[in-house]
Amino acid sequence: MRMMVSPAAGNGARRWFQSRGSRVILLSRFMPGMRLPTYVAAGVLGMKFRVFIGYFALAGVIWTPALVGISTWAGREAFALLDTLQAYALPTFVGLMLGMLALQKLVVPLFSHRGRRLLYGSTRRKFEWEFWPSWLIYLPLTFYILYLAIRYRGLRTVTACNPGIFTSGLVGEPKWEILQCLAHGAADENEPEMATSEFLPATLYLAATPAAEDRMTSALDFIHRHSLAWPVVLKPNRGERGRGVEIIQNVEQLQNRLRNDTTELLLQQQVQGIEFGIFYVREPGQKKGQIISINGKNFPRLLGDGKRTLEQLILDDDRAVRMAGVHFDYHSDRLYDVPTANEIIALVEVGAHSRGTLFTDRRDLQSPALLQRLDQFADGYPGFHFGRFDIIAASADDLSLGCNFKILELNGLTSEAAHIYDPKFGVCHAWRTLAAQWHSAYRIGRSNLDSGHKRSSWKDLWRGLRLR
Repeated sequence: MRMMVSPAAGNGARRWFQSRGSRVILLSRFMPGMRLPTYVAAGVLGMKFRVFIGYFALAGVIWTPALVGISTWAGREAFALLDTLQAYALPTFVGLMLGMLALQKLVVPLFSHRGRRLLYGSTRRKFEWEFWPSWLIYLPLTFYILYLAIRYRGLRTVTACNPGIFTSGLVGEPKWEILQCLAHGAADENEPEMATSEFLPATLYLAATPAAEDRMTSALDFIHRHSLAWPVVLKPNRGERGRGVEIIQNVEQLQNRLRNDTTELLLQQQVQGIEFGIFYVREPGQKKGQIISINGKNFPRLLGDGKRTLEQLILDDDRAVRMAGVHFDYHSDRLYDVPTANEIIALVEVGAHSRGTLFTDRRDLQSPALLQRLDQFADGYPGFHFGRFDIIAASADDLSLGCNFKILELNGLTSEAAHIYDPKFGVCHAWRTLAAQWHSAYRIGRSNLDSGHKRSSWKDLWRGLRLR
């Protein structure tokens, strides 16, 4: 069972069953196919036997006379109807299946507040493009990208837009090497950590190894030497869209993650402030680049009232309910707790749109001072022309002045001009922006190829996919 159900999911199910299990047992007697899984769940989750047998007996007392009575009253008519429908068995069966699916997805949810709110959130996600899956957003752009590949003489031409980044950041780019290049202008394989600096947070590289204790010792030593306060950030060295990023609150959580995750990881100082994403492009041979996007990141929070559970608060919030599944998974261990009145619950701790963070358009913060600062980073990073800086600044004004901020990471080719996810923009604006972004990438890639740089090989691309 542990191979299929995570401890967090088990704890959440136990809390849910404690509050609603009696009703589930009673109703399962009237829902074909539900008794066996309900009874097994009651045992696995430790329901008291006398409570279980009481509701089981009550259900039987109601169910048996009802079943016998309905069978006696409607049996002959049912058999006659079956004889009539026998000639239409296949279409009847298909219609029945479709009807049951519609009943399950559209009608049954209407009978509970939870169902109605989840149906509302699901409907909003389908009509609001910012919640669409990536493959659906990029589907119309596929033909334009193929056109660019033909125009610039090669599908892999785009992988030459950032010669200083593995596959230009298309797949499998190592965050650690990129941070080292930002700090020193080159990556040093023998340097496992980077001390805090004016524009970079203290970061430790943890190599892939099953020796969790060695990595734990290195991590605790790093935290102690740099006087870092909890929480700290742990993220995959190769990853995207916030996948695998975790805010570590204490030693036990860190130890558990290192024990269960043997891949390359980065342990990073958590920086306080306001998070932004800045998309920067500089044509080869040019001394100045341009900022094509700045997005702000707003982390949704809920306010407890001492009455509703966290699940109910999520369901009742107009924005949170649209990402209810994500929030339910992340907060599964406390979903049925009742937050105290005026308690602030941070729904999201990682600045990723896929995790529920609200992205806003902050291109109003563009300034000559900020552009000059980004030009300095590009000057010190040979082979970087195209990508997005993820930054935490002390304030919006400081960011505009090009000071008091730290770069969390730099993403290459597959990063996006993320201001497009501001709800005020429609999908057509997003497609135009992404099309222009890919056009720039192909044009820069072609220019770099003409200057003697090489495109990524198919072998490198395959290796990058395997390392994700």
